[in-house]
Amino acid sequence: MPAPEVTGRITANFECVRGETQLRESYCAAPLKIAKTFPLQDGQIGLCIMDSSPGLLTGDSYQLAWCLDAGARVFLTNQAYTKVHPSLVTGSYQAQHIKLKPGALLEYMPEPVMLYRDAALHSECNVQLDPGSTLLLSEILCAGRVSRNEIFQFRAYESLLRVHYAGNLIFHNRTHFYPATQNLRTLAAWHNCTHWGNCYLFSAQIRECHVEAIRQVTAQYPQLLSGVSFTHQHDVAVSVLGHRAWDIQQLFGSIRQVVRASSAF
Repeated sequence: MPAPEVTGRITANFECVRGETQLRESYCAAPLKIAKTFPLQDGQIGLCIMDSSPGLLTGDSYQLAWCLDAGARVFLTNQAYTKVHPSLVTGSYQAQHIKLKPGALLEYMPEPVMLYRDAALHSECNVQLDPGSTLLLSEILCAGRVSRNEIFQFRAYESLLRVHYAGNLIFHNRTHFYPATQNLRTLAAWHNCTHWGNCYLFSAQIRECHVEAIRQVTAQYPQLLSGVSFTHQHDVAVSVLGHRAWDIQQLFGSIRQVVRASSAF
């Protein structure tokens, strides 16, 4: 799906000053903007992305770029679900670029993406990690509005995640869902579930003990189908299927807590 003209943009750069993270500079183009930062623990700050439009409409293209200088620590989320509206021609597009310098930490846990009937979304995220940096990244996808019987009524969902560490490609994941031509109800796909999520942790500090701790957390959510595995290096991928976005959000929040408690970052 070709990228249309940009209709919304955010660029933000963060720095660490005397142990405290600050938003050094930012640029926003409507309908996207960022709310005022708020302090968290250990010099970390929180930031909320806001969208004044009803969601991603046909032809929309959002571009977001996040750069964290050495030692900066940021928790990033958004205000509400990303609603992808019907798009019968061009589709909608979102591209993100993340750059983390040595010692930087970004926890990026946005609200779920909701695909309306006839929606088409292409999402791309490119990550550059310097040695010593850490990224916790989650994504949750709703296959349609359950109450409106819109499950798998969207046209297309395309997602690409590329992660480079010290200039080397360490992770590449491409996801394509086309309900009209794919049987997404098979055991090898969504089966009878309606919500899908991934949680990734990229950090040189990750060891087998952290993976085992994450597996113990997933076992506390029997209503979800979960898988936990190492990736190419000392990184972890958690894949989840369920029937409610809230359950997956709770699981990912629990994973964040247990990993932080284990001093993985």
